[in-house]
Amino acid sequence: MLNKKNILNLFFIVIIFFAGVVIGISININKDAVNDGEEEYSQNTSDDIIFANLMVDYGNGKVKTYNNIELKQGQSVLNLLEKICADNNLELEYDPPKDSLGVFITNIDGIVNDGSSNKWWTYWVNNKMAMKAADQFILQDGDIIEWKYGAQIEFE
Repeated sequence: MLNKKNILNLFFIVIIFFAGVVIGISININKDAVNDGEEEYSQNTSDDIIFANLMVDYGNGKVKTYNNIELKQGQSVLNLLEKICADNNLELEYDPPKDSLGVFITNIDGIVNDGSSNKWWTYWVNNKMAMKAADQFILQDGDIIEWKYGAQIEFE
C-alpha cells in the first residue's frame, strides 16, 4: 500500500530521474554545438595557408617572438622574415643569391653581421640548424624558426 512516506520517496525518484534526463539532453546539445563549431572551423581552413612562428635572438639578451604568422603554402624562411620585418617596421638586408647558394642575411633590425668579431645571423628550424639558405628552405605548417645572432654556431 502507498503511504505518505512511499509516495514521497517515489516523488523524489521521479524528480531525480527527470533531472538526469534534462541534464543529459543539455550536455548532448552542448557537445553537438562544440562539434558543429569544430567542423565549421575545419571547413574554413585552406590547404594553401600555413602558420609559422619566428623568434629573433639578438645575442645580447633581447629576444622578440612572433607567433602564428599566416603564410601561403610553399613560402620560405626568407618570406616569413620579410613579412615580419615589413609588418613591424624592422630593417632587413641580405646579399642576393649567388649561383645556387641562396641569400645571405646581413642585417636584422639594425644588427649587422660583424666578421671582425665573427658574429653572424644564422637560423634554426624546429630546433635544428638549417643547412640551406633562407630563400631555399620551404616552410611547413607549424614550423618554429629561430634567427640567432652570435659567434657560436651549435650544430644539433
